[in-house]
Amino acid sequence: MNKSNVVVVVLAVGLAFAGCDKAKSDQKKGKPVAAERGQRPGAGGAAAKQPNQKPALSLKMVMRELANTMARVMGGLWMESWPVVASQAQAIADHSLIDAKDLARIKKILGKDMAAFVAQDKLVHDTALRLSKIAPEGKVDAIMTQLVALQRGCVGCHTKFRKRIRPKP
Repeated sequence: MNKSNVVVVVLAVGLAFAGCDKAKSDQKKGKPVAAERGQRPGAGGAAAKQPNQKPALSLKMVMRELANTMARVMGGLWMESWPVVASQAQAIADHSLIDAKDLARIKKILGKDMAAFVAQDKLVHDTALRLSKIAPEGKVDAIMTQLVALQRGCVGCHTKFRKRIRPKP
């Protein structure tokens, strides 16, 4: 393993554990975790902004947000911290919307395939919601089933659309 790979692994693990500590700290202080705040973006990233929704971001920033949140889901899994898994899965479901400029660019590129893009986002959203609901039960097999489905949804979207919509350098 080269030095840059080690740095990436260390950063990913650090982010995961930082997320676990923050969520546990918030719970101890009585602060609501994401699953308790009722943030629901409706049909996912391409939906209209809901009252409690985060501000819209570029697609690249939305993907970074989701990658960091997924790392915290994994940290919760490794630590068997089911509230962390639940809150971070809810955060995935409640991810920031794509800003209007980037969304218009994506719609232009995808054309009629935009409906499939929205459907893939909805699949990820719905799967993350299911994971957030079952995680507090601590049933590892059920949690893993939803987590694998969530990862499959993310990778499926990347496989279908990433090359087409990634901005050219």
